[in-house]
Amino acid sequence: MSKVFQTESADFSKVQPIVQCTIDALKDMKESAGMYVEALDEFVECVDDRVLYKRKVSESSKKVVDQNVKLNVEGFEGFESDSESETDSEEQVSEVELRYYTQQKGMVKRVLSEYVDGIVGNLEDRFSESDMLSKFSLFVPACIVKAEREGSQTLFKFGMDELTFILDKFEERLGIERVECVSEYRQYKRLVIGNFSNSNLSSCVESVFRNYHEILPNLVKLLELAILIPISSVPCERGFYSE
Repeated sequence: MSKVFQTESADFSKVQPIVQCTIDALKDMKESAGMYVEALDEFVECVDDRVLYKRKVSESSKKVVDQNVKLNVEGFEGFESDSESETDSEEQVSEVELRYYTQQKGMVKRVLSEYVDGIVGNLEDRFSESDMLSKFSLFVPACIVKAEREGSQTLFKFGMDELTFILDKFEERLGIERVECVSEYRQYKRLVIGNFSNSNLSSCVESVFRNYHEILPNLVKLLELAILIPISSVPCERGFYSE
């Protein structure tokens, strides 16, 4: 999710899907914690009243760890360095006594569940208005172009429900004439198709402000609102680095 918001092309259409996808993936961890947690018992042995963690040294090699991480995280491309030695023999075994294993055996699952619930709760609180944000995707050039490719009727209807929703919220507050704004939005869609089909929202809105604000006076107020909503974290992070 963080990587999506770290791109300058991040837009409203991506917020709700990526947040929900992240929440679902976190919840899945409560059912399957991953290879490392599930394999814990495989390396635990009771010897003379002692609980020992026995694991072949080769299991900690870069190659094995890389593969296991890939199984845990889809799309992970592995480590960059190949400098680690992978010459450990299969006979080498790392042995560590686990003095409190019995007492703590169930702790991992309990702590994992609480930790995941905490993260999910934070995400749901932080993005509680994600449905509202997604409505602003009606201004995103890529979304308009996609609708145009699906046919003229699809383009004609695209964004109208979202525009109605947004106008209900901001019409009076921003002093917008609803009928004129609807007409201007239809012009905006054609303007995007003809001139900004390959632009991101930021550059498109910048051009509209500069060249078309007089013919889209009502819509410009909503575009100003859209462009001020922080979606990408790039400007913020760039500011941190400059300091």
